[in-house]
Amino acid sequence: MWWSFFVRGGADKLAEKIKAQKQQKRDDEETAFADAKIEDIEFVVGTGSYLIPVVLSLTLFVIIFIVKESLEDYYVMDQLPDKTQAIIMAAFIGFWLLLSAGLLLYTFLRPPMGVVGKDFYYKKLWYSCDQIFEIRITPMSRILIYVDNKRLASYSWNETNAEKLIAWARKCGVSVKDDRIAFSTERIENSILFRDLFEKKPVKRAVSVALPDVPEALEIAEEQFLNRTDLTEFRVPHGTTKIGRNAFKGCINLEKITLPSTLKEIGSSAFADCSALQTINIPDSVTSIGEYAFESCRMLSRFRFPRGMRGAELRVGLFYDCLSLETAELPDRLSKSFTNIFPHCESLREIHLPEGITTIGSFAFQGCIQLKTIEIPSTVREIEYKAFVDAAGLEEMYIPDTVKVIDAYETFGDCTALKKIRLPIDVTFRHVFKDKDAGDAVGCCFSGCISLETVILGDKEFQLDGPLNDAALQNMRKQSES
Repeated sequence: MWWSFFVRGGADKLAEKIKAQKQQKRDDEETAFADAKIEDIEFVVGTGSYLIPVVLSLTLFVIIFIVKESLEDYYVMDQLPDKTQAIIMAAFIGFWLLLSAGLLLYTFLRPPMGVVGKDFYYKKLWYSCDQIFEIRITPMSRILIYVDNKRLASYSWNETNAEKLIAWARKCGVSVKDDRIAFSTERIENSILFRDLFEKKPVKRAVSVALPDVPEALEIAEEQFLNRTDLTEFRVPHGTTKIGRNAFKGCINLEKITLPSTLKEIGSSAFADCSALQTINIPDSVTSIGEYAFESCRMLSRFRFPRGMRGAELRVGLFYDCLSLETAELPDRLSKSFTNIFPHCESLREIHLPEGITTIGSFAFQGCIQLKTIEIPSTVREIEYKAFVDAAGLEEMYIPDTVKVIDAYETFGDCTALKKIRLPIDVTFRHVFKDKDAGDAVGCCFSGCISLETVILGDKEFQLDGPLNDAALQNMRKQSES
């Protein structure tokens, strides 16, 4: 036959070529990253391999054609009716199309896999090398990855950069069980398998600190790097859309983190207790930040909210106990309640509250001892209890006429430097806890304001000759009406 040369003569040369490629890949597996720092390692497994299913599909077509020619040579097809011949050919072609479509779908829908430093990602989730229980290589050169003694992923050793995955695992101290050793005889090495015919030669790639672009959106899983004290710097890869709850919580040595422009959501307590984190730049693509996201980031000195948060409601406890936070640039518009946002931010010196906020919630500025003045936007309708409690540096406060309700319970409690305040003439001081502020609502609201001496009620200014309480306010209202 015309194709017998391929089977008899050409097969030996092809086998030698495949054997050389395999040996090169094995050499790379043994020597890759020998001199590289683990923090600088990065690669993606399997990219650029979409050609494989196409070539396999064409190979199947050639095999079908060869079978057809063989049958015709032996007078099998010619002895069958034309209709039967047509049905057989349709069956062959249908099988070829179905298998080809399956190969393409498998390749395109396969989730991305890769490595960045000590971390491994697969199906939008991240795993540290310590979480990988074992990597096994089967006799048929299939790589099986196990996490917590359960199989997580399976890839062919013939995929691009798959040998680097083995080299990385060994460098990180991950257990690698290699069952290929028992099958590495000369006969097996020279055998021709379809998956080997189209193997790509390994590509030498320069190591870079930049992270690879991944083909699918990724997600930093909940508690992915929880309490990782070895983490000092991290760059979230491009394509990541979400950082999960508690993802970096307790990374007390994390000083710098870089976020991609694809990020949309930061989960609750994502960076809580990252006490060494000094700055963090949130991309404008972010539209949601969870509660207590930056709690106890005690070295964080400044923060700018992304434009994507415009019109959003800020979650509670965002900067709880951020002792070094001096400035925070809020979006030009927010909505609903502004509750428990900056409690115990002892270094906060200035803040501009945007329009759209309807409520200054409880503990919003508790303990902000460096904050000297604050302007309440005209959209605010009420101020809840203890909103400014212990803001010992607050000297002046202007409350617009739009504010109708102020909670009685220590809303301005122990604002010892407060000297001047402007109040709407018809504002109501609401009792919250009857057992604590039922007697004197105004007095309870301003308890501990030992420096308060000037009250502007409506358009009139009054000098106090004693504490501000219900009686004093009632007297000022009468004078304003006269």
